[in-house]
This record gives sequence, structure tokens and C-alpha cells, in this order.
Amino acid sequence: MVLRVLDRRGVVVTDEMRGRITGCEDVEQLERWLERAVRMDVGDSLFG
Repeated sequence: MVLRVLDRRGVVVTDEMRGRITGCEDVEQLERWLERAVRMDVGDSLFG
């Protein structure tokens, strides 16, 4: 879901970002990233 939101928002996802997201098994962390993906402005860090 995080990757889908980033894609729809036109955020360029690097291979490193994709690996970090797809490799994450922590549901709470994925939910935090999803919230950031929905709210982030251009130039903001998803992982910040």
C-alpha cells in the first residue's frame, strides 16, 4: 500500500526505498510510513 500511494503521488521510489518497504514486517512501521506517504510534501523523507 505504501508503494502504491507513493506511485500515485508521483514520488520516485529508489531500489533502496522499495527494498526497505517490501522487507519490513513491522505492521506499525508500515502504518507510520503510509501516513507519511499520504501527507508528505515533495522533498520530505518517508523514513525521516
